[in-house]
Amino acid sequence: MPYLWSSGQSRIVFKAGRTDIRSLADLSGKKVAAGIGTATTTQLEEYIKKAGLNNVEIVYTDGNIVNALTEIETGRVDATISAIITAQLTADQLGYKIADIGIPEWAADTKTNTIHLLFPKTEKGRQLRDRIDTALQQLLNNGTLTSLSRKYFFGRDYTTKEAVESGN
Repeated sequence: MPYLWSSGQSRIVFKAGRTDIRSLADLSGKKVAAGIGTATTTQLEEYIKKAGLNNVEIVYTDGNIVNALTEIETGRVDATISAIITAQLTADQLGYKIADIGIPEWAADTKTNTIHLLFPKTEKGRQLRDRIDTALQQLLNNGTLTSLSRKYFFGRDYTTKEAVESGN
């Protein structure tokens, strides 16, 4: 049983208060932190080439969100592209104020994904998996999982495919 659902859609993340970034096209003339070899970076590179945005400067990083957010905070880059849960939780820990926007240019290419816990392929692992799956199902059925999702994931419900796809 999945413990979390994801829209699979990364978001453009930037310093709070900026009003000049609303889409990938708005990254023209800006610096964007991007992890070397990541799927998101490849997608960004392909979009830049396809859209003819030759003046977007990709600043390649090690893919560590702490480093990307610090680059944004200090003004060395203007934005990064990331899953918002990871970016927001990290920014909160660092005391950085960030904002984000969906990427309409990539919306058609995204799909909803599940995130699962991993267990050893042993009898003990199967027993543990079954106990956790039962507990997760009970928490989902009684609304506790949704409440926890909204509490810890910035008011958003990531507990079912339907909730994620509706934008809850």
